[in-house]
Amino acid sequence: MKFLNFWRQKIEKIPKWLWLAIISVTLFLIVGTFWKYHLFAYNALDLAIFNQVFWKTAHGELFGLTIHPHSYLGDHAGLIILALTPIYLLWSDPRTLLLLQSVALILPAAFIWLLVQNRANTLNIGRNWTRLTAVLMSAAWLASPAVHNTGFFEFHLLPFALLPLFGAALAYEQDDRLGFVAWSLLAFVCREDVAFVILMFSFLAWLENRKLWWRLFPFLSGLSWFVGASFLIKAFNPDGGYKFMVYYEWLGHNPVVAATNVFIHPLRTLSHVMTFANLEMALALLMPLAFLPLLKPRRLLIALLPLLQIILGAPGGGQNVTEMHYVTLFLPALFLAAIDGLLTLPDREWFDRLPLKREDAKRAAWLVVVICIAYGFVALGPWPKAVASLFDPEARHRASLTAQALRQIPEDAPVAASYSMLPNLSGRDEIYSLHYLFLGVSQFAVAKYPVPDGLQYLALENSDLITYRSQFTNTQWAEPYYADGRSRLRAVMSDEVWTNGNFNVYRKRHGLPEPWSSGTEEEEPRLLRRKLDLTDDTVTVITDWNRPNNADAYLIRVEVLDKDDRPATSKEFPFLGLPPQTTESSEGIGNTLRIRLPCMAKEVGRINLSLVEQKSSMILDGWRSTTRFVTKEKILLKQEIK
Repeated sequence: MKFLNFWRQKIEKIPKWLWLAIISVTLFLIVGTFWKYHLFAYNALDLAIFNQVFWKTAHGELFGLTIHPHSYLGDHAGLIILALTPIYLLWSDPRTLLLLQSVALILPAAFIWLLVQNRANTLNIGRNWTRLTAVLMSAAWLASPAVHNTGFFEFHLLPFALLPLFGAALAYEQDDRLGFVAWSLLAFVCREDVAFVILMFSFLAWLENRKLWWRLFPFLSGLSWFVGASFLIKAFNPDGGYKFMVYYEWLGHNPVVAATNVFIHPLRTLSHVMTFANLEMALALLMPLAFLPLLKPRRLLIALLPLLQIILGAPGGGQNVTEMHYVTLFLPALFLAAIDGLLTLPDREWFDRLPLKREDAKRAAWLVVVICIAYGFVALGPWPKAVASLFDPEARHRASLTAQALRQIPEDAPVAASYSMLPNLSGRDEIYSLHYLFLGVSQFAVAKYPVPDGLQYLALENSDLITYRSQFTNTQWAEPYYADGRSRLRAVMSDEVWTNGNFNVYRKRHGLPEPWSSGTEEEEPRLLRRKLDLTDDTVTVITDWNRPNNADAYLIRVEVLDKDDRPATSKEFPFLGLPPQTTESSEGIGNTLRIRLPCMAKEVGRINLSLVEQKSSMILDGWRSTTRFVTKEKILLKQEIK
């Protein structure tokens, strides 16, 4: 009770205007993420995974999961799921998770206010500058692009560790051992690697000559939790190991060897770490805080292990890290260092040598910080794209078609689906990701992925095949399984299909498919026949082709221009799609391509048909959905068909 009263008194010191700001920004983020969900733009798998885990846990199967063929505890030690499930039961929907994540991300602004006040007392900083620092640092959190990017990029458990980590930092500052233990335990249950942050408080305590308890307890508790959680993960992983070790296999095939090789081969390690991508990541993290953490960098130490976890992984760092949840464990250290940097700024020797009066210099510093906060929010966050989506009729039309496709699937039917459809289908006992059926192996190719026995439906968008090519031909573990992926899907899909535009819902095939008539491949692609059907709001292009070599690398692009020869709409289709879009015979390949027009047919001026050879990779777009980025393109054929 004494502990709770102590923290209640602290929270009461937070000004009402800050609570109002926290509530407003939280609602702002909730509305944005709900809109993204409405547009079926969560397509990176994680929201679907977590929603199914919560759904199954709520229905008695703790940490149950079918998207990956093992318990969620085989991925991460996210025990906090048990504490959040009662809230999820009130509304068992993916949007509940997005709402909870938004609250978890924005609420730490209150503790940042308390941390500023406490550090100011420790450093003996004047009241006016302390209050200004508290306002600026709280505002920096509320507008942080890293915070908002994390909120928009899927759902994860790491954001729930932020408040406990800031609570642990405040307890550390006030020499509150009981508080530190309590906050550490709350942080630990979010995920195993949260222990890295707590552990590093021991090294900070050594640097600051703190008592022996502070030098030992964070290290021992953090290490103990990480080791224990690792054994828990291994126990629930069918492979008997930690599957994400695959990211560090360039260093060694087990953690001990990998850690040893970091030091045995320093040049190799440095060449992996000292990259432009990592510099870009550092700039994206520091700029929204006006580079203040560099003025007092000591507290950046507590982010060292999470940083090594990222930059020593095979993908390395990069700005994309700041656009995903991986940035979460950097944020406490960055803000603690920024608080120290801003509080002590007027006391630095060079500050009084500026060609301004002291008060004017303070105002100038305040203005620079405000500009950096505002610029980071606009330039590095997801909101410009989110606002633009409000005025995108194509996005709303695609969402409408997706919703129509999902209505064809019974609520309790086992189904395998596209990335973007999975979140809306994930509240059921059996849900599978179509990309694993395509590859025929589970994540990182650790095991075969057979067709689930109870599978009844498959739901996909034709463009999924373009996505798979971009993703898997650039992924080392998946590339060997890509070539036969289309055949695997076709072997599972029956001829019973619901189709609308580019969305198809198939029933699972029972029995073997008819063999394909492969025909004879030719060196170059040739357009044999074409037909155009133009209705009030749809253009349908029907084409027949020979069977060229390397056909899987081709896309068909249909471009519509208005009467003034301005682009009206454009869409790409896989040359080798799936029925009913694509049909194959010994004579060649036929495609039926449909595009919804943004204008009336009578306003169409020209329609161009192109055959494109393209190389691309997957990146995150403006509001943190995955999308294709074209790296090389060659137009093989271009014809005007109207």
